[in-house]
Amino acid sequence: VCTKLLPWRNSPLIMSQCGSKGSLINICQMIGCVGQQSVGGRRAPNGFMERSLPHFLRNDKSPA
Repeated sequence: VCTKLLPWRNSPLIMSQCGSKGSLINICQMIGCVGQQSVGGRRAPNGFMERSLPHFLRNDKSPA
């Protein structure tokens, strides 16, 4: 459903269709706000004053 509404010039859609990168499942996850869960197989590094994203409290190590 979510990929049917994307324009034909959408970069992630083009990459998944030609097989160079990702899949339709990845696109649906991006649209559905799953987001990036790991970087290089590890937890996302802290980039915002002792937290991975500005939406978390400082020193918050919870997964979500």
